[in-house]
Amino acid sequence: MPTVIPMRTAVFFLAVCSSITIFRTHLTQWEWLDGDFTAVAPQPSVPVLPLREADLNSDGKIERIVFIGDSVSIQGGLETLWSSPSDWKIEQAQISDLDHDGDPELTLLVWRPVAPWPIDAFLPHGGRIAGFHDAQNQSCHIILIRWVQTSFRELWAGSALAEPLLDFYAADWNGDGRQELMAVETSYNQPSMAGALSLWEWNGFGFSLMGRRRTRIGKIEILTDREGDPSILIDPVE
Repeated sequence: MPTVIPMRTAVFFLAVCSSITIFRTHLTQWEWLDGDFTAVAPQPSVPVLPLREADLNSDGKIERIVFIGDSVSIQGGLETLWSSPSDWKIEQAQISDLDHDGDPELTLLVWRPVAPWPIDAFLPHGGRIAGFHDAQNQSCHIILIRWVQTSFRELWAGSALAEPLLDFYAADWNGDGRQELMAVETSYNQPSMAGALSLWEWNGFGFSLMGRRRTRIGKIEILTDREGDPSILIDPVE
């Protein structure tokens, strides 16, 4: 379940949004409908935050996700159960069940030094992911961390993304009872400029693209309605 912001804050947020709308009439609320992100009429909704507390190792106790600078750790009480490697820069973290196995895992948006596939050394043009990095040779990845028998480990680590991400949010976006990955995409040349929204679903081995909407995006806010259905408040860039 998403972390819901307290009602006082939510009422204030919606009041602010109403004020913004007076001056920024293009502020829109979007949902995933019929295979695409679609602008909808504003609905009663509250902002939510990524879930960062859950029983991640089935010990009956709650573990917490803690950010320290660009690093993330999993804390069980006063004990650190897992920490991100020192050469990872963590931009986003959320407890999710994107692989649909019923067990929670930690989904991370990671920047780390580019690592070409071993076969790329034998290919004439550097391989399929040769250009998937920025000027500092950092590439963007989605990585899933989960408790496996006695420790937290990488459950799945995606190759360098062709289009790096500014943000993501795991939720049931299409109403099928399972989580999908909503991503805010950018580019390695202009990493601070969002240029698309995309939705991805787990296929058993990784993620398959369900759809992508190209649009220049300013700020976004994830919302949920009374039924728990997610939507996105978007301030497009003109």
